[in-house]
Amino acid sequence: MQYSKYFANKMRISQGYNEGNHKRHTTSAQKDYPIDETYGASGSGGYFIAPFDCKIVRKYDAVSNYIWITSTDKVRTPSGDKIVSILIAHTSASEFNALKVGQTFKQGEKVVSETVDANSTGHHNHVCAGFGELSGTGWAKQEVGDNEFWVLTTKEGTQKPEDVFYVDKSVTEIVDNAGINFKEMPTEEIGEETTVNSYIEYTIQKGDTLSEIAQKYNTTVEELASINNIVDVNKIYTGNVIKIPQTTEYKTGLYKVLTDIYIRKTASTNDHVLVKECTDAMKNALDSTDPNAYAVVKAGHNITALDIIYKDNGSIWVKNYSGYICLKGVSGTVYLEYIE
Repeated sequence: MQYSKYFANKMRISQGYNEGNHKRHTTSAQKDYPIDETYGASGSGGYFIAPFDCKIVRKYDAVSNYIWITSTDKVRTPSGDKIVSILIAHTSASEFNALKVGQTFKQGEKVVSETVDANSTGHHNHVCAGFGELSGTGWAKQEVGDNEFWVLTTKEGTQKPEDVFYVDKSVTEIVDNAGINFKEMPTEEIGEETTVNSYIEYTIQKGDTLSEIAQKYNTTVEELASINNIVDVNKIYTGNVIKIPQTTEYKTGLYKVLTDIYIRKTASTNDHVLVKECTDAMKNALDSTDPNAYAVVKAGHNITALDIIYKDNGSIWVKNYSGYICLKGVSGTVYLEYIE
């Protein structure tokens, strides 16, 4: 099971839920507990990263461009194993317009950038969270004094952020937590055996059926449909790539880089990741500080593997917060060594 991780590479909360105009959210009839995240700086450039595997369940096109995301399964929070829903406001207009309801994100992937608009002071994302799926439209109008505002609504109630998110210090640097005491992610996640997070990428061939693929790879139609968000199991399309769960001796966790190696945007030798696209933690392990250079991890550094991906050509890749790194090449050369 995934842990619910804080959604920024740098935590710099400019306004907590008990500060400024957020206080009214905690005293209204229906409450939520918003924070404003600036991602380490007061200017633009920060973005929300998926705290777990999730999907967009609603958008609302207004001045602040609101999106709602919900975890695709229960995740481990400081309050127990829960479905988590999140409201994100003040999102980049161009990115908001490109996002689609039903669109999915893997843990650690970028979801949307912060912005400044008529309803905000400075660049940030306004973020609040709750347990369960959305209740009603996902928000409700409240009044405190002469002020009208909207709060998140979820089926199991809204929650304080420290009750929803762990901080993974290998990913998130804390600059300013606004006095909120987040729990550090338990170390038991490191080295946890992975089966669900390990998979083969299979390209659907003409004449394939989901049941035949499931039988061939010793899994079930239901599992394939769930992992790949397939609504109609009788409709799959030639050329589409699906994920098939794979039991493996490899584990998610910490790996040592054995030789200088590129970071890729996909599990292939195409599409280099640039230095400027990497997390701040990863930038410290790269061989260049040029933001437009290809990202190359220097030998001797450690990286976190979130997923293990098997390719049809025999290569094995790990998914990291910054992209994909080859664990074992087609020739059998091993580039990463498991630590814990």
